Amino acid sequence: MGWADLRKHLLLWIFGVGGIVLSVAVILILKDRLDELSRTNATQEVLQRLAAVPSGPPRPEDVRLRELPRLARSVVPSEYFQNGRIYDAWNRELRVTFSRLGGAEFRSAGPDGRFDTADDLTATAR
Repeated sequence: MGWADLRKHLLLWIFGVGGIVLSVAVILILKDRLDELSRTNATQEVLQRLAAVPSGPPRPEDVRLRELPRLARSVVPSEYFQNGRIYDAWNRELRVTFSRLGGAEFRSAGPDGRFDTADDLTATAR
């Protein structure tokens, strides 16, 4: 086997290994993206379920905060409800803001974990 054949086999081997490495990298990136999309969809479902719970007549915020765990337990899957608190799919606590007129906003910090950024997920109960 001459130098030309050796060089040809070496290049084929490099391109073959490079193709495998590139394929694995693409698969890992796609897996992470699908996982993120799944968490986003699950969290949005939890928020929408919470927003759909009838709130009844306007009541003081402290009363509504005390009632929230009982109401949430009836509509939120158990993996998102721990110790009387509601969590998103990233295992971070949701933020609830009540309005004076009886509405509420349920907010997840989203993938970046910081509230009030572009990737926050929300649902509003009227």
